[in-house]
Amino acid sequence: MKNGIFLSQAKYGKEMLKKFNMEDCKPVSTPMMTSCKLSKDDYSPTVDHKMYRSMVGSLLYLIASGPDILQAMKGFELIAYSNADWVGCVDDRKSTNGVAFYLRESLVTWHSKKQDSISLSTAEAEYMAATSCCTQILWMIQMLKVLHVEQALPVTIY
Repeated sequence: MKNGIFLSQAKYGKEMLKKFNMEDCKPVSTPMMTSCKLSKDDYSPTVDHKMYRSMVGSLLYLIASGPDILQAMKGFELIAYSNADWVGCVDDRKSTNGVAFYLRESLVTWHSKKQDSISLSTAEAEYMAATSCCTQILWMIQMLKVLHVEQALPVTIY
Protein backbone atom coordinates (compact mmCIF):
# COMPACT_ATOMS: atom_id res chain seq x y z
CA MET A 1 0.00 0.00 0.00
CA LYS A 2 1.17 3.56 -0.53
CA ASN A 3 1.49 4.32 3.21
CA GLY A 4 2.90 0.97 4.40
CA ILE A 5 2.78 -2.81 4.15
CA PHE A 6 -0.43 -4.76 4.77
CA LEU A 7 -0.10 -8.47 5.52
CA SER A 8 -3.13 -10.74 5.69
CA GLN A 9 -3.92 -14.44 5.71
CA ALA A 10 -7.55 -13.91 4.69
CA LYS A 11 -7.03 -15.63 1.31
CA TYR A 12 -5.54 -18.73 2.96
CA GLY A 13 -8.39 -18.77 5.49
CA LYS A 14 -11.01 -18.55 2.72
CA GLU A 15 -9.30 -21.33 0.74
CA MET A 16 -9.26 -23.46 3.88
CA LEU A 17 -13.00 -22.92 4.44
CA LYS A 18 -13.67 -23.86 0.82
CA LYS A 19 -11.49 -27.00 1.07
CA PHE A 20 -13.50 -28.27 4.06
CA ASN A 21 -16.92 -27.22 2.68
CA MET A 22 -17.41 -24.61 5.40
CA GLU A 23 -17.84 -21.48 3.26
CA ASP A 24 -21.41 -20.89 4.46
CA CYS A 25 -20.62 -21.33 8.15
CA LYS A 26 -21.30 -18.41 10.44
CA PRO A 27 -18.73 -17.27 13.03
CA VAL A 28 -19.39 -18.00 16.71
CA SER A 29 -17.46 -17.04 19.81
CA THR A 30 -17.59 -20.62 21.16
CA PRO A 31 -17.79 -23.31 18.46
CA MET A 32 -19.22 -25.91 20.86
CA MET A 33 -21.86 -26.00 23.57
CA THR A 34 -20.16 -25.05 26.81
CA SER A 35 -22.34 -27.34 28.95
CA CYS A 36 -21.70 -30.47 26.84
CA LYS A 37 -20.06 -33.42 28.66
CA LEU A 38 -18.15 -35.78 26.36
CA SER A 39 -17.75 -39.48 27.08
CA LYS A 40 -15.87 -42.44 25.57
CA ASP A 41 -19.14 -44.36 25.45
CA ASP A 42 -20.90 -41.75 23.33
CA TYR A 43 -22.69 -43.23 20.31
CA SER A 44 -22.13 -40.26 18.04
CA PRO A 45 -21.27 -40.82 14.38
CA THR A 46 -17.60 -41.60 13.75
CA VAL A 47 -15.27 -38.84 12.63
CA ASP A 48 -13.23 -38.92 9.42
CA HIS A 49 -9.78 -38.86 11.08
CA LYS A 50 -7.96 -37.95 7.87
CA MET A 51 -10.14 -34.87 7.26
CA TYR A 52 -9.98 -33.88 10.96
CA ARG A 53 -6.17 -34.06 10.99
CA SER A 54 -6.05 -32.06 7.77
CA MET A 55 -8.27 -29.35 9.32
CA VAL A 56 -6.18 -29.18 12.49
CA GLY A 57 -2.96 -29.08 10.46
CA SER A 58 -4.31 -26.21 8.35
CA LEU A 59 -5.29 -24.27 11.48
CA LEU A 60 -1.90 -24.91 13.08
CA TYR A 61 -0.16 -23.61 9.95
CA LEU A 62 -2.36 -20.52 10.01
CA ILE A 63 -1.46 -19.84 13.63
CA ALA A 64 2.21 -20.88 13.39
CA SER A 65 2.79 -18.30 10.67
CA GLY A 66 1.18 -15.59 12.83
CA PRO A 67 4.35 -14.59 14.73
CA ASP A 68 6.15 -14.05 11.40
CA ILE A 69 3.50 -11.53 10.43
CA LEU A 70 3.44 -10.00 13.90
CA GLN A 71 7.23 -9.56 13.80
CA ALA A 72 6.71 -6.59 11.48
CA MET A 73 4.65 -4.87 14.21
CA LYS A 74 6.26 -3.33 17.29
CA GLY A 75 5.03 -2.62 20.80
CA PHE A 76 2.71 -5.55 21.45
CA GLU A 77 2.24 -7.39 24.70
CA LEU A 78 1.60 -11.01 25.55
CA ILE A 79 -1.73 -11.69 27.29
CA ALA A 80 -2.87 -15.12 28.51
CA TYR A 81 -6.25 -16.60 29.38
CA SER A 82 -6.44 -19.72 31.53
CA ASN A 83 -9.38 -21.84 32.65
CA ALA A 84 -10.13 -25.26 34.09
CA ASP A 85 -13.21 -27.42 33.86
CA TRP A 86 -13.29 -29.18 37.24
CA VAL A 87 -14.21 -32.88 36.90
CA GLY A 88 -15.07 -32.22 33.25
CA CYS A 89 -14.54 -35.80 32.06
CA VAL A 90 -17.44 -38.06 33.00
CA ASP A 91 -15.34 -41.19 32.38
CA ASP A 92 -12.39 -40.65 34.75
CA ARG A 93 -13.40 -37.47 36.69
CA LYS A 94 -10.30 -35.56 35.55
CA SER A 95 -10.36 -31.82 34.89
CA THR A 96 -9.44 -30.10 31.64
CA ASN A 97 -7.10 -27.11 31.22
CA GLY A 98 -7.67 -24.53 28.53
CA VAL A 99 -5.34 -21.65 27.68
CA ALA A 100 -5.19 -19.03 24.95
CA PHE A 101 -2.32 -16.61 24.24
CA TYR A 102 -2.65 -13.29 22.45
CA LEU A 103 -0.03 -10.91 21.08
CA ARG A 104 -1.84 -7.60 20.96
CA GLU A 105 -5.34 -8.59 19.73
CA SER A 106 -4.17 -11.60 17.73
CA LEU A 107 -4.55 -15.15 19.00
CA VAL A 108 -1.19 -16.86 18.44
CA THR A 109 -1.64 -20.19 20.20
CA TRP A 110 -3.98 -22.14 22.41
CA HIS A 111 -4.32 -25.60 23.84
CA SER A 112 -6.71 -27.70 25.83
CA LYS A 113 -5.52 -30.76 27.74
CA LYS A 114 -6.90 -33.17 30.28
CA GLN A 115 -5.04 -32.89 33.58
CA ASP A 116 -2.81 -35.82 34.55
CA SER A 117 -4.29 -36.23 38.03
CA ILE A 118 -7.70 -35.82 39.63
CA SER A 119 -8.25 -32.46 41.32
CA LEU A 120 -9.98 -32.47 44.69
CA SER A 121 -11.43 -28.97 44.29
CA THR A 122 -12.08 -26.26 41.72
CA ALA A 123 -9.23 -24.25 43.27
CA GLU A 124 -6.77 -27.11 42.75
CA ALA A 125 -7.91 -27.54 39.13
CA GLU A 126 -7.46 -23.79 38.51
CA TYR A 127 -3.97 -23.81 40.11
CA MET A 128 -2.95 -26.71 37.87
CA ALA A 129 -4.27 -24.80 34.82
CA ALA A 130 -2.43 -21.63 35.89
CA THR A 131 0.81 -23.62 36.34
CA SER A 132 0.50 -25.00 32.81
CA CYS A 133 -0.21 -21.48 31.54
CA CYS A 134 2.87 -20.04 33.29
CA THR A 135 5.06 -22.77 31.82
CA GLN A 136 3.89 -21.83 28.33
CA ILE A 137 4.40 -18.12 29.05
CA LEU A 138 8.02 -18.70 30.08
CA TRP A 139 8.61 -20.64 26.85
CA MET A 140 6.92 -17.91 24.76
CA ILE A 141 9.00 -15.16 26.39
CA GLN A 142 12.18 -17.08 25.53
CA MET A 143 10.92 -17.55 21.96
CA LEU A 144 10.18 -13.83 21.64
CA LYS A 145 13.73 -13.08 22.84
CA VAL A 146 15.09 -15.33 20.09
CA LEU A 147 13.04 -13.23 17.64
CA HIS A 148 14.57 -10.08 19.23
CA VAL A 149 11.22 -8.94 20.63
CA GLU A 150 11.31 -7.72 24.22
CA GLN A 151 8.24 -8.59 26.26
CA ALA A 152 7.18 -6.24 29.04
CA LEU A 153 6.86 -8.04 32.38
CA PRO A 154 4.74 -9.07 34.14
CA VAL A 155 2.52 -10.89 31.67
CA THR A 156 -1.20 -10.52 32.37
CA ILE A 157 -3.08 -13.79 32.94
CA TYR A 158 -6.86 -13.77 33.01
